[in-house]
Amino acid sequence: LVRSVRLQGSDRVVQTPSAVELTDATSGEFVRRWPTPANNARLVDLQDGVAVLVDGTDIHVLRLSDGRDGVVHAPGRGPVLAQLEPAGLFFSYAVEDSAYPGRVVFVPRDDRPVH
Repeated sequence: LVRSVRLQGSDRVVQTPSAVELTDATSGEFVRRWPTPANNARLVDLQDGVAVLVDGTDIHVLRLSDGRDGVVHAPGRGPVLAQLEPAGLFFSYAVEDSAYPGRVVFVPRDDRPVH
């Protein structure tokens, strides 16, 4: 069962219920597999060998070369959206503020838990 797929260059990342799998999209050759960092995490982005998965208000940044996982916690409530760009990680979340209920945060590449 495939939950999500992301493609960048020759990296094809497939999320199954229990794993994150990397294959070479050019050859179709299997490269690596790691356990999903959290049971309800969903794969939302892929950039430069790093996958981003969101589980509630936790954003998992998973380095595909070695499986190292770092977590950024959104301080508000969901839904949490996350996007990885060469400059860093952008994410948004909701707060209890009727005038301005949403927040957007930028975490520079060098400040991410994994880069």
